[in-house]
Amino acid sequence: LDVSTNTDISTRGWTIMNSVIIAKNGSSYIALSSVCTHQGNPLTYNSSNNTFPCSLTDAAHGSVFDSNGAKVQGPATSNVKKYSTTLSGNSLRVFEA
Repeated sequence: LDVSTNTDISTRGWTIMNSVIIAKNGSSYIALSSVCTHQGNPLTYNSSNNTFPCSLTDAAHGSVFDSNGAKVQGPATSNVKKYSTTLSGNSLRVFEA
């Protein structure tokens, strides 16, 4: 992923590619499975508290995950998978640890 040309990362700070949500946190990147373990809805990113809510607009979903993929709130029954990231220049590699 070329982070310098990805419009989602440059405008909102996160993107979803191949069922992985990638969020910019300062100068580093966080990558988690983008599929909520509650009902399979896509995650979003809240940069103000560095969390990954199932929905920014629908409180009925309510699940929230921390930057390690651990469930911190809501009806989800399990954590989401965390991926490793490495940045080389503008190229971000996301991979299983």
